[in-house]
Amino acid sequence: MRASAKSWRDESGDSDKPVRVMLIHKIFKTLESDEFFGAGADDKVLNPNLVLKLEQALYDRALSREEYLDETSLSQRL
Repeated sequence: MRASAKSWRDESGDSDKPVRVMLIHKIFKTLESDEFFGAGADDKVLNPNLVLKLEQALYDRALSREEYLDETSLSQRL
């Protein structure tokens, strides 16, 4: 089942780059939001490498482009 999931991805990665950059920004915003960590979290310093790894995991595990870009489930998937 996972083998067919790769069919939606661009093997060279070039055409997916703009959407991936957009999602990286959304991951940053989501992780920086008070709703994600709670209003009392003062140490919301994000490691850029962590955000890139999270994005890569979302990209690798998504069964479709729609699933990958689904903002309504982004917080839960993170």
